[in-house]
Amino acid sequence: MACAVAFLFAATAWAQPMAPDVEGGVDSQTQGMLSLGFGGAKISEDWFLRLHVAFNLTVPDITLAREGTLFEEDQTHDLRFLFFAPFSFRVKDNNPQDDETLRIEDWDQPAEFMRLLRVIEYGTPYDGIYFRGGELVNVRIGHRTIVDSYINTLDIDRFQWGLHSNVNTVFGGSELLVDNLADPELFGARTYVRPWQFVDPDAYAQRLAFGLSLFGDVSAPAVLATDDAGRYLPDDNGR
Repeated sequence: MACAVAFLFAATAWAQPMAPDVEGGVDSQTQGMLSLGFGGAKISEDWFLRLHVAFNLTVPDITLAREGTLFEEDQTHDLRFLFFAPFSFRVKDNNPQDDETLRIEDWDQPAEFMRLLRVIEYGTPYDGIYFRGGELVNVRIGHRTIVDSYINTLDIDRFQWGLHSNVNTVFGGSELLVDNLADPELFGARTYVRPWQFVDPDAYAQRLAFGLSLFGDVSAPAVLATDDAGRYLPDDNGR
């Protein structure tokens, strides 16, 4: 359970355009925003003061591919970074007592230090080229029939640095999902091809696609354990 009231201080900075052919103005400049926030939360039996330092950086108009054989338009999109450092300080220690003031569960696994670069993202999921690393939110794969609204950081004690990427060309494409690069459990890929695109690119039949998808959750139990009252029991990792 958690309840919080948060305060935020933010400062914004701009840099000059990354390329000389980009027109001036705020929209074409590298932009950064530093924010400081704090709030309160109850985690398990204890109360914590939660502090975070965050820095958002947006580098505009990064071109990874030009209009041509594979793409109908230039793949020019913003590249976004989110650097994030959270800290939780125990302010009320209820039974059972704990000796640590700083909540060590926030930093007790190597993967949790990867949260310092919480997100790196290029484009949007329906662009010709897209990727997002770090915290994944609202991931949808296979028109929501394979994966729908997936989030890889719901566990407050276990940050995961995942990867979601798409490549969509006029001839076909591919998609990749990994929940945690440090210790993958849910992962898979799908690929598809539009065969009529090789015959007549202007025909309506070029919309027809054939593909293969393979996704799995290797941590999913074959049988759900229950106690004598019929309640489901989590494993040592809280799953």
